[in-house]
Amino acid sequence: MTNVRIARQPILNGEQIVEGYELLYPTDGVDETLAAARITIEALSDIGLERLVGTSRAWIKITPEFLASDMVLNLPPERVVLEVDTEMGLDEASLERLAQLRSTGYTLAADRFRVSPGPQPLLELVDFVKVDMRELGAREVARDAFALRDQSVTLVACNVDSGDDFKLAQAAGADLFQGFFFCRPHMLPGRRITPNRAAMLRLSAVLQDPNAQLADLERVVTADVALSYRLLKYINSAYFSLRNEVTSIKQALALLGLEPLRRWATLTTFAEVGDQPRELLVTALIRARFCELAGSSQDGTPAELFTLGLFSVLDALTATPMYIAIADLPLGPKLHDALINHSGPGRLLDGVIATEAGDFARANQIIPTSSECYVDAVAWSNEAGVTLLA
Repeated sequence: MTNVRIARQPILNGEQIVEGYELLYPTDGVDETLAAARITIEALSDIGLERLVGTSRAWIKITPEFLASDMVLNLPPERVVLEVDTEMGLDEASLERLAQLRSTGYTLAADRFRVSPGPQPLLELVDFVKVDMRELGAREVARDAFALRDQSVTLVACNVDSGDDFKLAQAAGADLFQGFFFCRPHMLPGRRITPNRAAMLRLSAVLQDPNAQLADLERVVTADVALSYRLLKYINSAYFSLRNEVTSIKQALALLGLEPLRRWATLTTFAEVGDQPRELLVTALIRARFCELAGSSQDGTPAELFTLGLFSVLDALTATPMYIAIADLPLGPKLHDALINHSGPGRLLDGVIATEAGDFARANQIIPTSSECYVDAVAWSNEAGVTLLA
């Protein structure tokens, strides 16, 4: 496992499709330039951008001092967006440096941007302008959007914390949205889980039964034509790179084994439950793997911990409160309380959520290995998870 403390926040478009991830990292009170240089080296050398953001672009904040150094040239221009903090001040030399970087293929963003009267030369250099939804509110964001309407820039609303914030930012004129608003349940009056969705959720929970045998799961899979089709598609994917094509369910089950089959079937049924953004399922995968890695035998079995992380977004997935979403699921009391109250193994959820927010001090206080587990969980979601959700 890597020892790097790093997290990521998704940046989505209006259809809630990921356009990139901003990398979050702690400064620990040290000079900002050193922190920026450190994250550059660690992201590229120790981890690798592919493991952190997959095929998406990484949005990386840089300071004026880091901007002036040659270290910035270590970042591949086709894989990153460089975010310049406008509140730290940009002199003529910084603007010239940005122009040089832009001419060599780098994509630039102005972070914490505020529209002001008169010419703003930075706008001629950047492709993105980021505004703080939490700080400014929808009305100020709308004013900025109106003022920037003739500029060739894409407006990014950050700190979008809820579904309501997302709608307000959209109405204000933002083009991209940063935050975990898609993980927050948008409650609908009188909403209940439909019988079909409830049945699928019960199936996914039954699959976690530690006493279930391969024959039991075989009956579950073969009873559902769609599951059978997905299983054959999964086992024959590039992830396994088998020499010969697998054409029977029995052969596929034998090759997968009990635990991988249980995980695949759970994820498949889980993905079918809601019509929410794909990134919500990616977040569920990261949390599932995180809980599995960070938990101990006292917290539960690996299968139970994986389910804990996976089901932690069930309220957002079904647009119902968590206690309603899991009411009919055959979950044990410990798992039930962990999902609702974050008690017992629920501390694992507190740890991964703190990491997602970039609150590394709190995350490491809850789980000393939170940073390592998170990075490994992200890498796993970019590799195995992509295939599982295909």
